[in-house]
Parts: sequence; structure tokens; C-alpha cells
Amino acid sequence: MTPDLAEGKRGRSLRNRQETKLRPTADKVIGALFNILRSRLENARFLDLFAGTGAVGLEALRYGACSTVLVEKSHRAIGWIKKKLSQSSASKATLLPMDVFRAIPQLAAKGCQFDVIFLDPPYDQGLVGRTLVMLARTALLPSGAIIVVEHSMREESSAEGFKLIRTYRYGDTRLSLMERSMH
Repeated sequence: MTPDLAEGKRGRSLRNRQETKLRPTADKVIGALFNILRSRLENARFLDLFAGTGAVGLEALRYGACSTVLVEKSHRAIGWIKKKLSQSSASKATLLPMDVFRAIPQLAAKGCQFDVIFLDPPYDQGLVGRTLVMLARTALLPSGAIIVVEHSMREESSAEGFKLIRTYRYGDTRLSLMERSMH
């Protein structure tokens, strides 16, 4: 059953538990993430890279973000997100059905900027570093913006151009908060 996002209730699971091919962010991690980000989300522009089911980006709207962009290339996940968007009042959400490495330059070319970027690529495939390198070459992050990377304990979350603020651990999952480093 797909929840009605218009209700505005926080903490409700946004995932269809039968989605077994996707590795959605665990409810425990989503709860922790939004406790960490709570003060940063009011009127924030939110970018959800590797959006999967779209749960994190849509939850950001419920916590006060003024807009969210969901980037996902999986046809199965895109169908799931479109279904959620059609059954809700998430009019402040934009779906970009494409690869992250195509979306980042397109968003940058349009002059887009985001206050919070959530990055949750498939684990242990080297995508964290590759994505951070690409983000460092853009102006998608204005001063004061942060990146939150969800990754496995085995994968590093560092790249030149970013400073690690803090890391949180939840089993095999880490949430690393970063900001652009000033040179």
C-alpha cells in the first residue's frame, strides 16, 4: 500500500516492503538521518541522488524542504516513484529518470543549487568517490550546503574538495556528513 504523502505525518514508512531488488534505506537510518538534518531542512532545496524508491527525497519534503529532485535510472524504481508521485501531493518533487553522472552536469548547466544533497549509491561499487569528484567540479553546493553519504563500512566517503563533518554508524551502514572545503 502506498502512503498518502499529503497527510504530513512524520516517521511513516514510505517503502513498499515487497521491493526486493532495491536496497532501500532502512527505517532506522531514515529516522536518524532526519533527526540529524531537522534544522537544515526548512525551505531547503534537496537533491536525492541514486533515489531508489524515493523515500528519502519525499520525506525531506515532509520535514520542510521547499523542493526535492530525485535522480534514479532503474526503470523499476522510476515506476515506483512515479506511482508515489501520482498518488500524493508531492508537487514540489521532480523526478529525473537518468543516470546520476548525466544528471549532475545537466543540473549544474541549469544553474541549480541545493542546500542538502543525499547520496546513496549501490554499496561497494566505487560510486561514492566518483560521485563526490563530479560534485566537487560543480557549483551545485552553495556556501553552507552539506552532502550526506549513505555507504557501507567498507567504502570510503572522501574526496578532494570536501571536508568530513561527522560520521554516524548503523550496523554496516554509515552516514557521512560533508561540506565543501574552503581552499
